[in-house]
Amino acid sequence: PLSKLWAIVTPPDYSPCTRPHFWVLVLVQLHIPGPGPGATSLYLNIFDSEAGQWHLMPVPETTTGGHLLSFSSTAECMCELIYSINPESRNIITFDVRRGRWSLIPAKLPEDLVFCTMADRHRSLEAPPRLLQGWNGRVLLVGATTKCPSSPDTITGGSDTSPYNERVTVGVVWELEPKKLDCWREVAHCPYEMNKGLVDNAWEWRRSTPVVSVCYCGHGDLVVVMAVGSPRAMQFHVMHEKWEWLDLPNAVNCNLALCFSPS
Repeated sequence: PLSKLWAIVTPPDYSPCTRPHFWVLVLVQLHIPGPGPGATSLYLNIFDSEAGQWHLMPVPETTTGGHLLSFSSTAECMCELIYSINPESRNIITFDVRRGRWSLIPAKLPEDLVFCTMADRHRSLEAPPRLLQGWNGRVLLVGATTKCPSSPDTITGGSDTSPYNERVTVGVVWELEPKKLDCWREVAHCPYEMNKGLVDNAWEWRRSTPVVSVCYCGHGDLVVVMAVGSPRAMQFHVMHEKWEWLDLPNAVNCNLALCFSPS
């Protein structure tokens, strides 16, 4: 689990392993035909370490003519499946690499989920949602929503001194219905003051840019919400339904990604 103690660590000295470990690398590749008429197409370029080979697999098209994936799709590997969000169709697609099988999850993304929104007339807030593997194999979705968090006062919009749009919450967690996979249940909505403080802290550091970027990570019982430039992140403990601040290292002043290793 992620702790509040940060340190620089040296990579371990791996000893030879008697049991082979195989892995798969999946890339999205655009195929552009030569001169003359022809449509571009998307492929998965898959490398299998066991076979030591690359092979191409076309990305299927939808009934409307688009592809199941796009270059703006995000991906997460969970329980040997690749889960991907297509922001254009607002669908979630799974891909079984070993079987080469595609599936479409029945549940659409929540209607109030946003990928990017204007904070005011001059600034925007970017918060691409992310799928996470929760406890007991549950699928979690974390992102921003146009639902306003509970606040002591009713506020209708952002001000000129803060990029925080009072109508947007950057820390919302949903859980996918585990059996039918046909709906999302909201699990948590971050507190109003934490929501505002996170974005305001990021804005103080990034006054020269018109964009505030929010990113997400987590695994199991823990979800972390970060805003680029903020010295603190929000962390949510799913089992205890509790939001807390997580202090970040002083050196963190750019895009940050955290990786979780399941125990």
